[in-house]
Amino acid sequence: MSSKGRVLVVDDQPINVKLLDTILTRLGFEVLKAYSGQEALDIVHDTIADIILLDMMMPVMDGLETCRQLKADPLTSNIPVLFISALTDVSDKVNAFTYGGVDYITKPFQKDEVVSRVESHLRIYRLQKSLDEKNARLQQNQTELTTLNQLLATYNDKLEVMVRARTQELNDANKQLTASLKEKEILIKELHHRVRNNLQIISSMLNLGLSNITNPEFAAIFKSSYSRVKAITILHDNISESSDFTSVNIEDFINVLFGELVSTYGTRPIPSLTIDTNMDSLSINLMITCGLVLNELISNSLRHAFAKDIKGSITITFNKTEQGDFALTVSDNGKGFSEGIQSPSTYGGLQVVKDLVQSKLKGRTVISFGMNSGINSGVGTTVTITFKDAGGRYQNVV
Repeated sequence: MSSKGRVLVVDDQPINVKLLDTILTRLGFEVLKAYSGQEALDIVHDTIADIILLDMMMPVMDGLETCRQLKADPLTSNIPVLFISALTDVSDKVNAFTYGGVDYITKPFQKDEVVSRVESHLRIYRLQKSLDEKNARLQQNQTELTTLNQLLATYNDKLEVMVRARTQELNDANKQLTASLKEKEILIKELHHRVRNNLQIISSMLNLGLSNITNPEFAAIFKSSYSRVKAITILHDNISESSDFTSVNIEDFINVLFGELVSTYGTRPIPSLTIDTNMDSLSINLMITCGLVLNELISNSLRHAFAKDIKGSITITFNKTEQGDFALTVSDNGKGFSEGIQSPSTYGGLQVVKDLVQSKLKGRTVISFGMNSGINSGVGTTVTITFKDAGGRYQNVV
């Protein structure tokens, strides 16, 4: 399958680069990756990109300076630059457009919004490039026609038929040019329409979900519900991109889910994530429940495991044994249970996990804490679920 286009992603945060790489690669784009402004400039001089996604805030050379240098170089001046930034002030957006950006996407970004804008600007860029080529050909034709008329002025009567034919060619070229301009106008209108709809949807969700919530407990419940719905959404996004529409890539799903949960809960610093699995994919019938379990366990670690300003780590192991059984383990090196929690059953997220595993997978959940698996030992939490392969006959109705 040929590439839909070459996209250069520039961000000093590897997790953002990896997330955009995952989204765009699975949609058929070729992705180039840079982690600084200078690295981006070096890459485009060796391999020209069709479009650039550029972070605004980077050390040494920020996004604005990088964009300025790109636009000052004739080799890269025509490449569309889309800024992606957490900055939301109008002045920041104005600066982005002043320095040559064609669009501005705010973080945390939505997958569909990023894909829509990349595809729309690629179409506009290619239309503009085609239009420039047609203009050049038209200009060449017009120059040739003028020269021809001057040379053959004395033979005007004899060559009237030839001039008529040439004029018809110019009229056809003008019609094609008009059609191209009309298509460009339609694409621009479509872009604005999609952006408007996306902003309306986001605004409606925020207004409905959070505008009237003042109780922190209710806000936490809303975020938990949102993350569970998002986990199912990611599953369906993944299945729609699979070759057989029946299986989910495990590692891709976990990486995307982790990124979404980090954005949802605003976890800083971002814990490191390690994934170990001997399976490439899993059936959607089984992955629905496993996805919800992973959502709860990762959420618990991000929300409760790590002290402020301490960067922890989360390890996820998901393997199938030679006997065909499954073992899923999520562990962190955080602080473990606080002393105010008397037993795992009172810890909401873990209780949800136990209920899901028991009722849907007919499996077993083991929760341990600390280096010696002792409660309140203060060094990490490990949750392991085991269940047998039921040949797809799982109670996966949520």
